[in-house]
Amino acid sequence: MRRETIFFILLAITVILPFVGCTAANMTAEGVRYFNQARYDQAQRAFLEAFRRDPNNPDISFNLAETYHQSAKISLEKKEIAIAQQQYDEANRYYRICLSINPNHLKSNRGLAAMYLELQQPKMAFDHIINWLESNPASQEPKIELARLHQEWAQIALAQNDKKTADESIAKATELLQQVITTEPNNYRAWRAIGFIRENNGDRENAIAAYQQSLLLNPNQTDLKNRLITMGINPTNGTGIQITPTTTPTNIPADSTTTLKGATIWDNNSIGSIGYK
Repeated sequence: MRRETIFFILLAITVILPFVGCTAANMTAEGVRYFNQARYDQAQRAFLEAFRRDPNNPDISFNLAETYHQSAKISLEKKEIAIAQQQYDEANRYYRICLSINPNHLKSNRGLAAMYLELQQPKMAFDHIINWLESNPASQEPKIELARLHQEWAQIALAQNDKKTADESIAKATELLQQVITTEPNNYRAWRAIGFIRENNGDRENAIAAYQQSLLLNPNQTDLKNRLITMGINPTNGTGIQITPTTTPTNIPADSTTTLKGATIWDNNSIGSIGYK
């Protein structure tokens, strides 16, 4: 075999080999690994390759949206407004691709609404979730997310010393969650959220009861167990026996493009808080 032929064979192998076995699932796993390390550029590249291989998978589109969303927040904090705008627009695009495939994708509906709140566009946030609810009146998930939005809006209102709006928003959130529990008593997410609202209102005893009910319905909520521990409650026996509190970190884990209003976002560290899962 001629030396030139061997060279071109080796070159072809070198080019092809990195892509052997790179399925959409493999690239997604790689993207998740990078995302969890906050290496968002690498995560974007991996998810884009996964999307190229499987464009009809809504979860891949959601992963891309979340990655661009996180990158946008970092760019905005650095005052890199133009870059943040591009990344928010990409996040908007992929959230919507996900929802075009699966209109009831919980995390994409939530992520898009949260993004609008960050960009100080509350009307778009509420309109999005209300439209989802109106298109799925029998589903409890849009009601829970609308309650979440009202609760987050209440926190923003309180930060702006608007207690009247905050009280009205909490009342609306509570009403929505009570509707969910009336219709679906075993909805652990609604019980969890009610517990959070009660705790924020200083109603510790009833907050604990709601948290424990949520854990009874779904014991696989490690963060909620940790929350009860920080409240001095043993979550394993369900009796509310007081134990010595320990310090446990809490992980606060329209078709037009979005428009940035200024170079700041609301202080939304509590958005996506312990009360909602």
